[in-house]
Amino acid sequence: MPETRDKTRDTNKRLTNDEVKERNVLLKKMDENGDYIRIKHDLYAKLLQDDAWRERMLQQTRECVHRRGGVAQITFSELSRTLIQTGSSTVPESTKGEIMKQIRSVCRIDP
Repeated sequence: MPETRDKTRDTNKRLTNDEVKERNVLLKKMDENGDYIRIKHDLYAKLLQDDAWRERMLQQTRECVHRRGGVAQITFSELSRTLIQTGSSTVPESTKGEIMKQIRSVCRIDP
């Protein structure tokens, strides 16, 4: 499992120990039956088809490289950290809703 799964992305709300356990059980099930990868690929496809989101990411990449003084001055991990933060925070609400609907369906959770 990717290490980001163990981190809470919403910094405004911390998960309780029970919620963390429940989330980890659901993630494990999704991993075992291939739903995690399928949903992740679906998310990537939706984002790459979104011209505005893709352009924001390209612009963020250019700005990050420029701030550091060029490609030779920036590390891959620095660029990745910046793009992950930007990418996660700029996912369109409609895309988030579609992905959440898929997750609820797979996990059999009522909205």
